[in-house]
Amino acid sequence: MRLWYLFRSILRRLHMWWRASRFRRHGAYIGKRVWIGSRVVTDWPFAQFLEVQDDVTLGDGTNIILHDATLTVVTGDVPARFGKVTIGRGTCLGHQVTVMPGVTIGEQSLIGACSLVTKDIPPRSFAFGVPARVRGTIDELRTRYLDRMEEELARGDSHIAYWEVPAWHEHRVEWSHARSSRERFLRDHNPQNVPQRGKQAGK
Repeated sequence: MRLWYLFRSILRRLHMWWRASRFRRHGAYIGKRVWIGSRVVTDWPFAQFLEVQDDVTLGDGTNIILHDATLTVVTGDVPARFGKVTIGRGTCLGHQVTVMPGVTIGEQSLIGACSLVTKDIPPRSFAFGVPARVRGTIDELRTRYLDRMEEELARGDSHIAYWEVPAWHEHRVEWSHARSSRERFLRDHNPQNVPQRGKQAGK
C-alpha cells in the first residue's frame, strides 16, 4: 500500500509539472512548488507578462488576464492595455478568482473564492469580493479562524469537523502519510453517520 501511495504521489508531481510546463512554454515565470488547479487559464499569447513565485496555490478555475482590449474592440481607435501580473510567494488564490492586468498580489496573501482582483494586494493580506477589497491581515484572519474553531468545538457541532493536515506542502501531492491521515479523518467524521440537528437518532 505504501508503494501505491508513493507511485500516486509521483504521478501527481508529474501532473503538476505538466501543468506548470504549459505556462512556461508560453513564456510565463512559474516558481517552485506551485500548485495549479484544474481549468486555470491565462492569456496564452501574452504569458510573458505573468510571474508566479514559489509555493503559490492557484485554485480551480483561476483566470489571470494580462491584457484589456475591450474598448479597442468596441471603438477601434484606442490601443489595447497590457499589464504584468505578479503573484507573490506563498499566496493562495481560491477557486474561480479572476486577476486583472497590472495587479501585484503580495506574498503570503489569501484571495477568497470568486473574487475579482483589480488592484494591488499588500503582503500577508486577506481579500475577497467583486471587486476584491482587503479585509484584514493574515494574522487577524488566523486569530478569527481559531476563535471560531474553539467555539464550534465547544458547542459540539456534529456538522463541523477539523483536520490537522500533516505536512501541507507534501499533502498537496498526496504523500502516503497525508493521504492515510485524510482517509482516517473522513472515515471517523462522515456526516452521513451523524444524526441531523433537532432529530433523535433512529427517527
